[in-house]
Amino acid sequence: MATSELIIRDSRIYHLDLIPGEVAGKILLVGDPDRVTIGEQFLENITTKREHREFRTVTGKFGGVDVSIISTGIGTDNIDIVLTELDALFNIDFTSGVVHKKPVQLEILRAGTCGTLAHEVSPGSLIISHSAIGGDGLMGWYQDDSQANTVLAADFRKFILENYPNNTVPEFYAYDADSGLISIAQSLIPELFVGITYTASGFYGPQGRNLGRIPLRYTDWLEKISRYTYSGHGILNFEMETSAILGLSSCLGHKAGSLSLVLANRKMGTFLEETEQGIQKLMESSLRILTTNNSI
Repeated sequence: MATSELIIRDSRIYHLDLIPGEVAGKILLVGDPDRVTIGEQFLENITTKREHREFRTVTGKFGGVDVSIISTGIGTDNIDIVLTELDALFNIDFTSGVVHKKPVQLEILRAGTCGTLAHEVSPGSLIISHSAIGGDGLMGWYQDDSQANTVLAADFRKFILENYPNNTVPEFYAYDADSGLISIAQSLIPELFVGITYTASGFYGPQGRNLGRIPLRYTDWLEKISRYTYSGHGILNFEMETSAILGLSSCLGHKAGSLSLVLANRKMGTFLEETEQGIQKLMESSLRILTTNNSI
């Protein structure tokens, strides 16, 4: 493998600035680097603390289980970097550039924040993603869609075409979360909501926000997608990373899920006031989910 493809500097992978052995097989991904610091207070026996750009890593033990917390920054473009480099840390020889014959399966959980489209889901609630629909196009760059939920993606695209008949529509993709992580989350968290997540390619226009400077192509976007249902699940929340985490993890053979704290209910126009307490709850709950089944 050419050095321009797998970039290693001083034995460390380019963006994450980590070497093999500094990351645990159970990984909690957060967007904001400050949330790594919040999660760190729940860990013991910390062995790794590393920071480069927006990527902050801490590795330690939670309940006696090795776990790493890593910040990704915002968006699926950053997820492409983080997931690819995490997989390389476990499954590619940095000296020869050769892929290991027996791949290591990671267990990955996103702990993030989101908005909701459902009247019954109040700010402060937790949502576990059953599946995620990506409107960002990232997975279109990869050929391996054997694990994709192509039926869900096609059904959602048909729904959008019916609602916006005179507009071009993005090529959506969809992937399911690991059923084991969903089951663990449901057993640990009372009043947990389960539904489909929509991953947007931006914070403003792609999430239906209009500040009045540029007209939006898809008017009433959130109102329309809130009416979509598939196999008994509606689109409960929207954010900016989950589809790529589920998609890349599925293609690479890893288990992945996404737990989201609802900050805003866009239907009701409400926002979580006790944000700090909510983030604490999100981080502890996510660590419990990730380390309950110690199969890795």
